[in-house]
Amino acid sequence: MRLLATAILALCAAACRDGHARGGPPAECATLLRVAGAGSCHAAEARLKGALEAAGRLGAARWSCLRALAVDPARDRAVTAAVLGDAFAREPARERDFRGSADPRLRAAAVAALVIAPREPALTSALAALADRDPTVRAEALAVLARQAPGPELAPQIAPSLHDPAAAVRAAAASTLAAARASDPALLALLDDPDREVVVHAIYAIKALRMSAPRLRALSTSPDGRIRAAALAALSVAPEVSP
Repeated sequence: MRLLATAILALCAAACRDGHARGGPPAECATLLRVAGAGSCHAAEARLKGALEAAGRLGAARWSCLRALAVDPARDRAVTAAVLGDAFAREPARERDFRGSADPRLRAAAVAALVIAPREPALTSALAALADRDPTVRAEALAVLARQAPGPELAPQIAPSLHDPAAAVRAAAASTLAAARASDPALLALLDDPDREVVVHAIYAIKALRMSAPRLRALSTSPDGRIRAAALAALSVAPEVSP
């Protein structure tokens, strides 16, 4: 329980920084869905405990309810990941069902649940998920890799995602390379990405990696407040390109 609580609080802190299943969930799911609702980060551990207890009381409808939880955007994603991770640890075959599902929401939920899995299996599974056909799953895989403290040796497998057609994946790849402490010249190219979120994530990755990026000077006067603030923050730790 303490490991799960630690994972959920870390996930919730990250979230603070930055439809139901077809036909509706069974009535037995009401308590689980209610307890797992989004709320204050300070109440994360209490929501986790309540959700785990509610899931443990489910009978035959257990996996129908967990599927409903996985695809409900109104539920706390961090609590959902921890509850599913706990359930998968008890029934590994169900995790394989989620990963092989035609529904990308279930595949993404299975990947998110890796955050509480042992590090090596989690890294292996998350890297494999980078090849998923759905960008939501690929972005989730990168988020899991970042939270599992990847080393620079994984950079060759992460870096191609900087060129992903989906902006959310490119942004996540920038953050994951920063977590891996791995510089890549492609991060500099992302400073001119057409998507604002990608640019912001690239700037913060460059800042974390202490990369030299003369382009930051121009971005420090950007009319976009978030880009401007990020660029100024990056310049503050990069004296060689300071204005």
